[in-house]
Amino acid sequence: MFGEYSGEVWGYTGALDFPYTRFSESTFEWGLAARWSLCKFDNSFIWLAKNSMGEIQVCTFNGGTPTRVSTFDIETIFNSYTTILDAVGFSYMFNGHPFYHLNFPTENQSWLYDGSIGIWSKLKSNGIDRHRFNLGIPAFNKIFVTDFENGNIYTIERDEYTENGAPIEFELVTKHLKTGLEKITITSLQVDMETGIGTVTGQGVEPKLMLTISKDNGHTWGNETYLDIGSLGNYKARAKRTRLGQAREWVFKVRITDPIKRVITGLYITS
Repeated sequence: MFGEYSGEVWGYTGALDFPYTRFSESTFEWGLAARWSLCKFDNSFIWLAKNSMGEIQVCTFNGGTPTRVSTFDIETIFNSYTTILDAVGFSYMFNGHPFYHLNFPTENQSWLYDGSIGIWSKLKSNGIDRHRFNLGIPAFNKIFVTDFENGNIYTIERDEYTENGAPIEFELVTKHLKTGLEKITITSLQVDMETGIGTVTGQGVEPKLMLTISKDNGHTWGNETYLDIGSLGNYKARAKRTRLGQAREWVFKVRITDPIKRVITGLYITS
């Protein structure tokens, strides 16, 4: 049972007068910051949490003890929002990964937490800033989700690479690469990924990966370079670029908009 700044654990006893009771010494100092952010998650709960110190964090229960799973960067973003009271969360398991999907309707923002690897990702749908999925529930061996904008109901499918026919843009930004004051010369860069997975017809027959590079801490970006990732069956294709030049700090951005499978395992450079 949650309050604004704390909570208690209650359990079923089967007593005739009132079948539930509060467990002794079970009070925890984390409250519920947004009523509809609370949901089941893996073998626990997850929610947008707040304690008497004031700031918003995301927590799960770990052996009955609230455990923070949000990062400093994510918390900085969440606490900058005008309001978080209308946040809505839902969870599901996909390819063995427990996911927590968190929407902030007033802020028009959506985020996804992967509980298996502890990674947060920003979500959006084609043409809008937030993601269309508003609520979700697993049933009949499928994951059903609702569209906040038009009331449609969808299912999440493993081998579907569009969102109700609209493109799904995939974007990955690397960590900063630097070695103090010395400039780094990069002679080649290769994105290690599954290739040869182009479509039979239409967009994606000759799928491309779009690479953008920043040499000033991610403040500005160069022009996109298109790298071939292989038509259907061309498993020897390599997403590679050479002669990148010199810089003291590098950041790389990878985008894919073709309706194909996206499996990226690494990014390698030669200097």
